[in-house]
Amino acid sequence: MKLKIGGQELAPGAYGCGMVGGKFLVMDLAANELFSVAEENDAALKRARPLAITSNQGSYRLYFGKKYVTFTAAN
Repeated sequence: MKLKIGGQELAPGAYGCGMVGGKFLVMDLAANELFSVAEENDAALKRARPLAITSNQGSYRLYFGKKYVTFTAAN
């Protein structure tokens, strides 16, 4: 099943990812950049965790502290 992250589709596979310079960066295993999307900040989050995933009716948030990106299953 493909994921949709910030309007970009990601096929099943192995990837590297992380927050760099205000963006969520996705790379292949050879360290080639596939795409990046802008990160968002959750100021209402009281206690940030280093890494967390939350869900809300088919939409998910991948948190890195208080910064996050939203992803869904692609159709």
